[in-house]
Amino acid sequence: MPGDRLGEGEDPAVAAAREFGEGAGWRPGPMRRLLAVDPMPGISTSHHRVYWADSAEHVGHPEDGTCSSTS
Repeated sequence: MPGDRLGEGEDPAVAAAREFGEGAGWRPGPMRRLLAVDPMPGISTSHHRVYWADSAEHVGHPEDGTCSSTS
């Protein structure tokens, strides 16, 4: 599952779509947030968001090689 930090002022859904494209080689359709969670409150300031897209378009090989994809 691709993931990364948000850029300064970056919309979380836009960042998720970008990371999915770079990490898996797919461009997702409209993104819908499924979950937002702070996995370690009081220990870490990490905030996680999980998004869903009903469709995606294969756009090529992953750019960063952190995920594998099949077509």
